[in-house]
Amino acid sequence: MNLLILEPEINGHFTSLYVRNVIKSFKKKNFNIIVLTTKDILQHESLNILKSENVPFSLRFMEKLKYPKKKNFYSLLRFQFKNYLIIKKVFNKILLQEKIDHVFVTNLEHFDKILGLLGSPFKNINYSGILVNPKYHQSYYDFIEKNYKLLFSKIIFKWMINDSKLKNILINDLLFNKFVMKDFPKYKKKFHYFNEPVELQKKINKDIAKKNLNIKKNCFTILVYGALRESKCILELLDIVKRTNKKNNIKIILAGKQNLEMRRSLNAINIKKLILNKEVIMYDYFIDSYLENILFSAADSVWCVYKNTPLGSSGVFYLANLANLPLITNSDGLLGWYNKMYNLGPIIDIGKVWEPTKKLENLSLKKKYYNSFLNNRKFYKFKMSKYKNFKDILLKNIK
Repeated sequence: MNLLILEPEINGHFTSLYVRNVIKSFKKKNFNIIVLTTKDILQHESLNILKSENVPFSLRFMEKLKYPKKKNFYSLLRFQFKNYLIIKKVFNKILLQEKIDHVFVTNLEHFDKILGLLGSPFKNINYSGILVNPKYHQSYYDFIEKNYKLLFSKIIFKWMINDSKLKNILINDLLFNKFVMKDFPKYKKKFHYFNEPVELQKKINKDIAKKNLNIKKNCFTILVYGALRESKCILELLDIVKRTNKKNNIKIILAGKQNLEMRRSLNAINIKKLILNKEVIMYDYFIDSYLENILFSAADSVWCVYKNTPLGSSGVFYLANLANLPLITNSDGLLGWYNKMYNLGPIIDIGKVWEPTKKLENLSLKKKYYNSFLNNRKFYKFKMSKYKNFKDILLKNIK
């Protein structure tokens, strides 16, 4: 059996998390696995992570996706249309060389709306995929009004899931799961809830971890982790901490590869000075599992505040729960919903001046306030998928 895994985005955790877990799932199965991605993987640590599973796979390459600077509806639609054409072209070339039995797309949102309009780019081959941050159910988040764009999205979403070649859609968004069951019960067998397949090594002693990072024991550390982009409100966090009483001794850890826009913004506020003053620790590269374990062991809390996006899933969010750490979130999207439901950490409004400052001061200074969030650590187990891994879902439709 030939399984093609499509993942054109190397940065972030898609390759090292989703692709890795698909490969790992087929460890003892007689499958020929092909990973279709960009040539960036040849110089990226994620390739070594895939190879560490000791499962044979081959690489095929495609053009790198370029996200539009503007994030409005029409720009993103044009972006998806370009992606669709790129993927269709390269897939047709692969079919000339070898037989493909099934395609697994790690992020359907690269071209999900175009799928609804134009159908599958994989000819008559069955395919499955993950919806990581679906937007079709935004009205369930009570922070956005229904409008014609949302209605249009919902219509083409129905067209997409009506495709008989689209066999499985994997989701790890509970609100989206409710949305599908309520609005599209006819298609509910196509949807499968899965747990974010994050892994974290056993944490080491916090004092030892802080010593490894040259952080004083009494420093309160806030970890910002993963692919670092403007949407993660990093500049806003730095500004909030600047307004706190310096006796609080708050230290920020920025850990993960920065995109160009983020790097320019940090340079504009003279991030080097903050690093020299030991207010910030920064690792501007892909974080391996060894350093990841030290970072989450040393952290006192994790920053999961996002802007300009109704973010659904977040690997950092699940890692923080595995690490038993309070989360700092805004009220929007799935993360805000989880936090309201399970009291996982402070919910802040970055648009306000003193409210987030006061909450960070309370988190860093008041042990009772901090500990109140540590009593709610059963979050990660409250919804468990009946599937052990991606293989159990995919094998339902791969003959």
